[in-house]
Amino acid sequence: MVAQLKKTAYVTLEEVKDHLNIKADNKDHDSRLTRLVNMACQKVETHIQGPVLVREFVDVQDGTSSNVLVPHYYPIRKVSEIRIDYAGDFTAPTSIIDSKYNAVRGYYRSLEFGVAGSDIVVRNDGNVSIVGRLFIGSVVQSIKVTYEAGLAHDMDEVPDDLKYATLMLIEYFYILRENRELGVKSKSNLNGQNYSRETDIPPEITSMLEPYVDYTFGGANRPQKNTIAI
Repeated sequence: MVAQLKKTAYVTLEEVKDHLNIKADNKDHDSRLTRLVNMACQKVETHIQGPVLVREFVDVQDGTSSNVLVPHYYPIRKVSEIRIDYAGDFTAPTSIIDSKYNAVRGYYRSLEFGVAGSDIVVRNDGNVSIVGRLFIGSVVQSIKVTYEAGLAHDMDEVPDDLKYATLMLIEYFYILRENRELGVKSKSNLNGQNYSRETDIPPEITSMLEPYVDYTFGGANRPQKNTIAI
């Protein structure tokens, strides 16, 4: 079965071949390279703890006693819907994005709620002042927010250093099969059969990814830097 690039892949097969000095019309390794692209893009997103290409997410959160929501992924590009249901099933028409409330972080356009940031602030349509205490605190899993987040809308918007780091990672795994010494940190026993090997992204590549690591939101096991308050 021929491998296919996933929708989350942000590096093309042509870019990989150019990086590895493989002729564009050489299709001998296309399936292998495609799988490496998919794996490398996934590893990078796991490392930076966020999406590279913009895609839709659905978060279910607890009440915050505030009008501010902090979703798991950022930068937030668009808020599609916010629902509140203290029963937690979200089947009733509980959307708060309507003519009364807007979700804003940057601009509001027609029925699209565009944002540019890492949190969602709900304000009153007729009054620019913040609507206080909209999300009642201590109510578990009572708020569902549907939104889009990511660093780039398409491959052309992906930062050059992030794309280059991904190409370097693809190259690392590509030559690993031919060079079994690559990534080996130590050997043991007389026959040299036991190896200690780098099992994740090599440190010289992680240093290039460091500016994009999500230290504030998502699954990062670090203290939150944001303040969830009015």
